[in-house]
Amino acid sequence: MLDPRKHRNFYAAPQSVPSLVAAFLEPAVAIAVYLAVLDWHRELVGRQDLTLCLLVFALTFPGRNRFREPPLTALLGVLGAWLSLSAILTLCAYATRSQALFSREVLLDWFLFTPVLQVLCVGTGRQMMRWKASQRQFRRPAVVIGAGGLGVKVARALQLDQAQGTDFLGYFDDRSDARVHEDVGLLRLGSLQDVAHYIDQCGVKDVFITLPLGSQPRIIALLESLQGTTASIFFVPDVFGISIIQGRLQDMNGVPVVGICDTPFKGTNDLAKRASDIALATLFLLLLSPLLLLLAIGVKVSSPGPVIFRQRRN
Repeated sequence: MLDPRKHRNFYAAPQSVPSLVAAFLEPAVAIAVYLAVLDWHRELVGRQDLTLCLLVFALTFPGRNRFREPPLTALLGVLGAWLSLSAILTLCAYATRSQALFSREVLLDWFLFTPVLQVLCVGTGRQMMRWKASQRQFRRPAVVIGAGGLGVKVARALQLDQAQGTDFLGYFDDRSDARVHEDVGLLRLGSLQDVAHYIDQCGVKDVFITLPLGSQPRIIALLESLQGTTASIFFVPDVFGISIIQGRLQDMNGVPVVGICDTPFKGTNDLAKRASDIALATLFLLLLSPLLLLLAIGVKVSSPGPVIFRQRRN
């Protein structure tokens, strides 16, 4: 029989929406600007132009996620990447002797306008992320289980993640105040028995467990008490023996996190789920609308209750 401890599968967390957008942003902008400049100069799109667009996409995809970088760093990054790409394309044109196939005016305008538009797109993306993070419905309240050194490190990582809309609320620990980390202070919210009630009362969405592996009975009891909540639960190991734990690995500002009970509807998965919900619901509503109309009339005639039944679900 195979030892299950030696055969563990870890599944990568779904790619975030900003990362997906950033992967296509720079190559898409470069290609779009080139085609727009061609149209502006009334040049027809030829085979050499399509070849150039394919080469640009191959050299720039996936683009780097610059939405969380400081403005100056993002600006220098965009300019550096564009100058490097321009140098590579120039060498390719010289090696293949294909300079005569392209208009110099088109190439000059493309060289000037592309980085400007890329910088504007990065700035717009950064502002949209900040706006989303400022909206209450997109905030993710989080708590840390364990007020030791690892718990404090996780809390600091969460507080550095403000652009993602994370609100760190505090710690839970069974130990006395004298035994917890000195930086915990007034952020201690209670003991492990209080976690489930606090999650329900305060709408906590993320729970990070930083208890040592030696506290396995307490961890199991805690997980059992949290099964009735809708919070995503993550275990942050304090050792490098990650292979003994099943879960979804994530990296949060240098802190390894293992999702024990994480929602699958995040990042691009959330977009795919929402798009499929809207598409399928619209299709079924169109197909069933005559029958639903008759049923609605029947309900309204036979009873005083509402036509549409609503129910809250997790």
